[in-house]
Amino acid sequence: MIFRQILGYTHPLRFTTDKVLFINDTDIKLQYGGEKHRSNTPFPYLRATPLLWQKGVQQLDISIGTYENCLTLFEVEQKNAELPFDVAAACFFLATRYEEYWPHKPDEHGRYRAEDSTAFKHHFLQKPMVNIWANQLKKIVCGIFPHASFTEQQYWFLPTFDIDSAYAFRLKGTRRTLLASASDLLNKRQNNNLQRWQTLLWDGNDPFDTYELIEQIHESYSPKPIFFWLLANYSKFDKNINYLNKDFQELIRRIAHQHISGIHPSYFSSERTNVLKEEKKRLEEIVNQTIIHSRQHYLRLQIPETYRQLMAEGIQADFTMGYSSQIGFRASLCTPFLWYDIENERITPLKIYPFAVMDVTMQQYMQLSPAEALTQTKAIIQEVKAVGGMFCSLFHNESLSEYGVWRGWVKFYKDMVAAAVS
Repeated sequence: MIFRQILGYTHPLRFTTDKVLFINDTDIKLQYGGEKHRSNTPFPYLRATPLLWQKGVQQLDISIGTYENCLTLFEVEQKNAELPFDVAAACFFLATRYEEYWPHKPDEHGRYRAEDSTAFKHHFLQKPMVNIWANQLKKIVCGIFPHASFTEQQYWFLPTFDIDSAYAFRLKGTRRTLLASASDLLNKRQNNNLQRWQTLLWDGNDPFDTYELIEQIHESYSPKPIFFWLLANYSKFDKNINYLNKDFQELIRRIAHQHISGIHPSYFSSERTNVLKEEKKRLEEIVNQTIIHSRQHYLRLQIPETYRQLMAEGIQADFTMGYSSQIGFRASLCTPFLWYDIENERITPLKIYPFAVMDVTMQQYMQLSPAEALTQTKAIIQEVKAVGGMFCSLFHNESLSEYGVWRGWVKFYKDMVAAAVS
């Protein structure tokens, strides 16, 4: 089904284990697994490994090879097969995040580490391998069946923003403002304090108020950015404006009038009963519409628990599929896809939108300059364009503030958008 979605295959699909029916069929057909059947008409044959016949999750030995200058997983003896690897098993393993079900040591925020992934260890994290392999399979099918019908896959750019802190200084309340000011004094952050009081006392511009700039950058392009709002109770990791603040609510409504809004479930939402339900309800009441889009705060994604929780609360599209410490393709895909629940062996209605680059990843984790980040981002954009996929970016309103560590990143973002839409 992933192949069908990626490639836009338009013919009806039938699956059969009836050897006679398969051999006698003269339409487009493909054999996967077993020894190749004899037939009067040619057809592609793919040799299989045991993975797709297994139930649940098991430890696997993954053999590595190459084909047409691309790395491959699940090598097989080619022997009459079109490919020297089990392409279906390879795609299933990566797209389902099979390895994240295995025992692993999470990072300090409970997240699966990019550095533990097969893609990172074998240096293909920045390539959408599932899309690449799918296109190789399409080439094989069309070589044997020139009349096979595929819709042309169109590249597209989807910008997204997480609003973790709507303002740097405004609407924080007296207690938070005084405590923050005292902290700046103790730590000799005079410029920070000066900016705070200029903003609050003399109606200065709040550095994180970059919403008009975001509108200006994207006004000529489609689709428009999606905004994810953190509406959590205050905690060590959740420090947005109080969701009851009328000015904050008005900001959300103004943005939601022009853009899709999604919930940004709080740091502890997956660990505390009914927190996600309550935060989603808050956003729905503010914007007066049903919320079906979501992205986890801090990218705290635990598979399969997080996805099951999201579906239980009516979320239909999740945008968390990406890593915090490395840019690239966590599921080796640059196409939205339906999540497959391995433990329950079923395709779910939850659509996953994988992102490829995040501002914090490049600035904080990888410690790239804006120029270095742009070079790597452009390379990823080219990979996505080559397979007709979706380039999804994750930014925050504060990263376009030209404030503190974010000096120089407005130019990066404008240049990235220009490269993404060209």
